[in-house]
Amino acid sequence: MWCGINIGAIIAVILIVLFFFILWMVYRRRQNQCEGHGGWYSVGARSLVASLTGSQVIPPLRTTASGSFAGQLYPNTRQLNYLVEVVGLPLETVSSIQLHQGCDGENGPVIRTIYNRDMVSCLGNKIIEDEKTNSWVINDEWSFRNNQQSCTSDIVNALLSGQVYVSVNTDCEQGGILRGQIELVNSSLIYKF
Repeated sequence: MWCGINIGAIIAVILIVLFFFILWMVYRRRQNQCEGHGGWYSVGARSLVASLTGSQVIPPLRTTASGSFAGQLYPNTRQLNYLVEVVGLPLETVSSIQLHQGCDGENGPVIRTIYNRDMVSCLGNKIIEDEKTNSWVINDEWSFRNNQQSCTSDIVNALLSGQVYVSVNTDCEQGGILRGQIELVNSSLIYKF
């Protein structure tokens, strides 16, 4: 005892606080780690883009339609904010738009349905059409909280490594009339959602 203060009790409290602080720091670092990559990702968004063309479809198709995909991926929270824009293809001819897991030049399984003509009200997409230019935009969010097709850590890794593509399908071309491989870009912001 020193001047009526129990030094042992003070040291014990300091050690307990220090222990919980270290535990909290380890927990926060693990939240920021993207599984499977072995690296650490910043809290900020990762920008993703794709150019949608008929030449990327397997087998390639000739079409005057084209499109683009732009997205902001937040790896730590597994949230993807995105938009798909298509020009030269009337929305009423589109049966579905999907994200597939697969490398460039190969087909892969569907991991997310962005648009389905028969389920528009269920998917919650925001669709803006411009009939004068025969173009339209779909804007939406995908996160781990979605009840169906949740964004998992494996999907985040696939998005970051270029192993996901967008497919725009019609009744005549169920295998896709437009396709684009999603790529990670270095820019901190491509589109503000």
